This record gives sequence, structure tokens and C-alpha cells, in this order.
Amino acid sequence: MRSSGFSVRSPLTTRPAQESGTTVVIGRDGEIEMLAALARRVAAGRGAVVLVQGEPGIGKTILLDAARARFTAAGLHIRLGAASELQQTVPFAALLSWLDDTDTSGTDSIRALLDRDDRAGDAAARAPIVIADAILEHIETWCATGPLALIMDDVHWADTSSASVLQRLCARIDELPLLLVLGARPQPQDSAFTVLAGELVERRAPLIRLGGLSAEAAAQLVSRIVGATPGPGLMREVAGASGNPRYLAELVAALLREQAIAVVADTAEITEAVDGQRPSNTLAQAISRKLDFLPRCAWQVLPTAAALGPVVDVTELAAILDRPLLDVWSVVSDAMTTGLLALVDSEVMFRHELIRLVLADQLPAAVRVGLLRTAGRVLQATNAPIERIAYYLAVADQELDHTSIDWLVAVADKLAFRAPELAVRLLRRATTESDDAELIRRYTKALLWSGRIAEAEAWVARSEHGNDIEMRWLLAQARHARGRMADAEALALSIRIPSIGPDQFDPYGLRAHCLIELDRLTDAEDVLQQAIAHNRGVPDVYSSSTLLAKARLYLLNGRWDDAVAECGASTAAPDVLGYSTIARSLAALIGIHRGTFLPDVDSIPIPDDLVGATGHAHLHQWAKALTHEAHGHPDLALKLLFDTYERMADHSAAATLYYIFPDIARLAADLGDTDAARSVAAGADELAARQPTASRSGTALLCRGLAERDSHSLLAAAEAFRRSGRLLYQAQAQENAAVLLAAAGRDIDARCSLDTAIAIYSRLGASWDTARTVARVRPYDIRRGVRGRRNRPKSGWAALTDTERKVAALVADGCSNSSIAAQMFVSHRTVQSHVSNILAKLDLRSRREVAARMPDRKTRV
Repeated sequence: MRSSGFSVRSPLTTRPAQESGTTVVIGRDGEIEMLAALARRVAAGRGAVVLVQGEPGIGKTILLDAARARFTAAGLHIRLGAASELQQTVPFAALLSWLDDTDTSGTDSIRALLDRDDRAGDAAARAPIVIADAILEHIETWCATGPLALIMDDVHWADTSSASVLQRLCARIDELPLLLVLGARPQPQDSAFTVLAGELVERRAPLIRLGGLSAEAAAQLVSRIVGATPGPGLMREVAGASGNPRYLAELVAALLREQAIAVVADTAEITEAVDGQRPSNTLAQAISRKLDFLPRCAWQVLPTAAALGPVVDVTELAAILDRPLLDVWSVVSDAMTTGLLALVDSEVMFRHELIRLVLADQLPAAVRVGLLRTAGRVLQATNAPIERIAYYLAVADQELDHTSIDWLVAVADKLAFRAPELAVRLLRRATTESDDAELIRRYTKALLWSGRIAEAEAWVARSEHGNDIEMRWLLAQARHARGRMADAEALALSIRIPSIGPDQFDPYGLRAHCLIELDRLTDAEDVLQQAIAHNRGVPDVYSSSTLLAKARLYLLNGRWDDAVAECGASTAAPDVLGYSTIARSLAALIGIHRGTFLPDVDSIPIPDDLVGATGHAHLHQWAKALTHEAHGHPDLALKLLFDTYERMADHSAAATLYYIFPDIARLAADLGDTDAARSVAAGADELAARQPTASRSGTALLCRGLAERDSHSLLAAAEAFRRSGRLLYQAQAQENAAVLLAAAGRDIDARCSLDTAIAIYSRLGASWDTARTVARVRPYDIRRGVRGRRNRPKSGWAALTDTERKVAALVADGCSNSSIAAQMFVSHRTVQSHVSNILAKLDLRSRREVAARMPDRKTRV
């Protein structure tokens, strides 16, 4: 494990009971005591997980090293591991660092699974879920021998498979005498760790965030390095390191090399001669000394790179400096060798922000501003990220030239989605300098997409281009986004043109969308049929969006088979507006309701930044959240949905955002999150007041009924949804009513609502919703009538009950008992009982044999 240069250490062992050592850490007593308290908790039988975060050089590894002695004292066995940047694509690489050659109690079998080839019979055994289960089972075996501490350093570099297992381990931490200690950098970029970090936040796991050392601790570190008490002058010189132990040590070492420190009467101080000549920022001098080892051209390259930002893109830097690429790369390579730059997550970056700021200060302020303006102009001809170019243009705060305005018009839509505030800022400046109609339209769209709907509507009204057809179309979109569906539909109906530019909604599509939201589903379908005929004249533009609109309509009115077919057609159609990923999300959403669970929430394609995707982005989050719930994490589902609601309330997708409100209200009620329940109820009330359709009124009644535990409101919501033709929501209202009625002891009424909900779910084929409904009323002893075959055989496939057949199918697909329990809303032990019955009836010895005995999938129940 790496050292951060601020401790005195002796070798430590991974075996707690065989050897011991000591590590003296400065300024981290509170953090070590916190880890020791968690270790004592684990020794008492209560598991815990803790995350240690900090920037490079701040001392994460040393802290973990020092804590091991306290873990040993608490009676914990210790296993050390670390993720590696070079093994991020190797499955389970991080977890395998916990295994060693001396422990053969099961590790051989795990390695054997990973080492198998893909010959017949090996594929199932090598499935990730099988390997993950084997690793988790092995960890449980370790825990069975006594309390255990598992330390994983650099977890931000963990491979996806390891991060997934760590997430599952966190979910089971309460059941094991296990202390899981994870070390990571703050705000990691790796998506695999991001999901794991979300799990830690949801579990409210302790977080140790390491910052810079206090002044007292910094003085102790300097004293330990120089062997004397540091004087005030010396401490002023090292203040530029901001308490980062690594840079403190480097700075003091540089001063010692230059004999700039003298010890007099046990006090270390800067020498008088040096003190009189040295600038106040000694860190700048230390960096300058590093540059002495570089060619002279480094002085021209590195300060410019520092002024441009923390990430160094060699190609862009060469273009801005108008220097040969190889020359610039040579300087960057030398800077990496000397430690000024480092490779972080596949990007070349300044190793510490202090280094970058000191180098940037080598350039006068006026020169830095001019440099950024030049960078903005030069990079317009490259493939540089548009956000960075826009930033360079914005900070210059000067008049945009014609080339920059042309570039801005070309990228305005993408910029408005990726960096809306930056887009509005630049476009506002550009429109004050030009009355170009296209530029004004782009500014209007940027206002819409940045959530400034009222401002966009007012801007169109003031603009001299307000009667322009496309501006009127933007006005229709603004009214639509504000929930004024009747006004938007009337305006869309008045715009009779053969087509509008490909960055807009087609006239039929927006009108159909308004009709759907006005609960005029039949009229909407008629308009969509007209749209299909109309779109034959404008191929490759609107087909995918029209098909997606039909799929959304069929999702609402219960024609799910047709909806899935339209999703497939939308995905296959030419798509220049970005609707295909949304079609996949909608199809995944229907699949979840029907019990077809995705193995990984990240397997749902992420929408891009095109207009079609941004207008329906919440559908992706919805499918992702329900996948979390199906995998046994309703808390993650609620967080994701509620965050989506708060973030997109004023977004271009706000018109249909209320589709997710019933699931937010249900999850909040089940989890006891009264704040979320009341917030979404207030949002639903506001939406219904703005456009009082049956569907929006039903949504408000449902959310209010769950927040206030009022079954009458829920039954009224069910009736409103029935009038609006939205079957899924009608069933959800009846389901929630059944739960509240059962809790109130009104068994007959509860059973009536239960039967109504299940009848609708059955019509839709929503087996997952049926299972959830039955599970929610089960604690109140409200059960459905006995169903199933009579005189069933005692053995063989025909002897299995319907539930056992579902369990057998999931076992054959490689699902673990925990995963099956989450998907079927039953306990882990119930699943184990089903598996035992299945093996007995089929005369099998292991669950691996179940797949071989399964009938063809088409014959399964």
C-alpha cells in the first residue's frame, strides 16, 4: 500500500494474529478512533461499512494502514485489497486482491470458475452471478470463523463486477460480523463506483472525508521531518501546501535540499539570507525548481496549460499554442516524469490544484483573459467539447466575432442541454449584438431547455419575430411545457404547414401529445395516424417520434403488446432526433411490469442530448428506478425518482413528469418518507390546478390519499383514472386503496379493491405488479382465493405449483435466492423452501441441474 509521506511506519502483515506493527499518523486521531469504534461494534456482532474519501496525497492509505492495529486489538481478522487502474476491465479483479495463495478454503474453486474456458457446459458456471455468489459465500465463510475487517483501497478504480458484489455485500452487512472499509477519491468518475456510492449514501454509511491537516498537525509533520520545532517563518513558507501531507513533505524536502532551513536552539527556521530573497509563495519556488529540469520551452507550455484548466489535452494545447504536437507532448511527458502532471482516470491532469494555480499565476491576468479568448476561437475548428469552448468565450466577456456567432448557432441546441446556463449567457450576449432570426430562435429554445419557460414565452411575445412560424411553434412548446395543453393544442392546430425544421416537433406530433395529456386518447390516435401519412413526405425525421408517441399512448390505455411493437418499430426507424433510446426505456418499463427483470440497472441505454431524448428523459430514470425496486432496493428507487422529480420539475419534460408521481407516492408511503410524500402531493395538486384533466386530478388524488392515508381519495383517484382511460394508474389506485383499507380493518372493502387491481393487472399481464400487490396486503391477512391445479402429480415437472415453476425458471436463469426473493416479493427463506421442494419433486441434487430439466420456455407457465 502506498505512503503519503507523513507517517513513521514499520512493516505490517495481513494476518492479525501472527505479526504486529505500528504506524504513527499525525492529525488523524479522531478518524482512527471512529474506525476503532466501528471495529468494536463489529466484534459485538453488528456489521458496518465505512467510506474513507480524500484527494491524492491526503493520507487515505496511511490512515487505513494505521487503523489495522486497532482492528487487531478489537479481535478482527484483516484482509487487505486494492483496486487497480490497470485492471478496471478485468472482472472481479478488485475482489480477488482479498484472496491469497495460502488460503485454499474455497479460493481455488473461485479461481477455477474464472479460469474456465467457454467449452460446452462451462458457460453457465462462469456466469457473473455464479461467480459473485461464490465470492459472497466465501466471505460468509470467513465471517463464520470470527469477526472480519475487509479493507479495499482505491475502490474508485474497481471493475464493474467487483463494485456490483460490494454493493450486494453492503446490502447484507447487517447480517454479518463484518467491517467493510473502502478508500476512494472524492467525486469519482467511474460509473461502477458511482452506483456503489449511491448504496452507501442510502444506507447512511459513515463517511470519513479527509481534508488538509490543521495548523497544529502540519507543524507536527514538519517537526518530524526536520527534527526540530518549526518556527513561524518556516510555517509561513509551507502554508501554500494547504495542509496536504504529500505537498508539505515535498516542500520541506525541497527547502532542506537547498539548505534553506537552519536549526538553532531546537527551532527550525528559514535562513536569514534566504528569507530576505525568497518570495512569500515558497510553493511556487518549489515548482519552479522542478521546471529547472525541463527544457526552456516548458515555461511557455505549462503556464498556458494551467491557465486553461486542470485537464491537459495535448492536441488542443498544441492548436492553441500553434506548436507542433510532438513538441508539446515532449514537454507534457517530461512534466509527468517529474510529477507535475499525472494520469488520472485516463486523463492527463495537474497532480494538485495548487500546482496548477501557481503555474497559471505566471501569466498576468490580462494575458490569461486573452489566452482564453484565443482558445475559444481556435478550438471552434477542432472536436473540443463545446462546453469548454463556450466557457472560454464567456469568460472573455467581450463582443463575439462573426465566426464565434456562427459556431454558437450551430451548437446552441447541444450546448443548451449540456450547459444551459452557459448557453443562455452566451446567446443573450449574442442577441444583443445581432437581430438574426435564427439566433433569436436558438436563444428562445435555450430558455425553454434551461427551464426558463415563462421567460421564453415572454421573449417570444416581445420579439419582432414573434409571428414567425417557428417562433409560434416555440410558443406552442412553451405553453405545452407550462401545462397549458388546451392553448398549446389550439396553437398547434392553427399552424398548418407541410413541415418544420428537423430540430422541432412536427405539427401533428405536438398536437397528438397535447390530446393525450387532455385525455382525448381516441382523438390522439387519429392524429397520430394522420402523422404517419404526413411523415411519408418527410422521411428520416419524424417517424421514430410518431411511433414512440403511439407507444406511449398504448402504455396508458393498456394495449401493451401494441406498445412494445411500436417501441421496436421506433427503434428500427431512422432516428435523427434521439427517440430510439427512449423507446428502449419504455419497452424496458413494460417488461419490468410484466416480470421481465433486467440484470443490471445500467443495461438500459442512457438517453443522449438530442431533443427527442431530452423531452422524455424521465422515462429512462423511471425504468431504472423500478429495476432497483425489482432487485430489492426500494430506497434507491425512491431516491432516483424523487431526485428526477425535483430536477426536472421545470424541464422540457415537465408536461409528462407526473407519470412517475404515483410510484413516488407509493414508495414514499411504504418507506415512511413523509417529506417526499407531501412534496409530490403538492406538485400534483399544482399540476392539476393548472390543467384539471381527469388523469391529472386522479394523480393529485392518489398522491394526496397516500400522503394523508385517505382511502376515499384513492378510490376517487381510481374513478378518475378510469374516466381518463389509464388502466395501469387505475389499478395502482385500487392497489393502494386495498392496503389502506386492510390496515383499517375493512377487510371486505380491501378485498374488493384488491380483486379490482389484480383483475386489471392480469389484463395487462403485469405479473410484477400483481406480486407486489399481494405482498403489500399479506401482513393484514387479506389473500386471494385458492387457485391452481387439483390432483397434481407428486413428482416431475407437472408436480410443481405455479409459484414453484416461476422460481424454477429464475433458478435456471442463474438468479440467486436473494434476487428471486426481491423479484417475487417473498422472503429469502421462502425461496429456499421453494428450491428444496423443486429439487425433491424433480429428484435433483443441485440447482445447477434445474436448467437441464426445464421444459421448453414456450411451455412454461
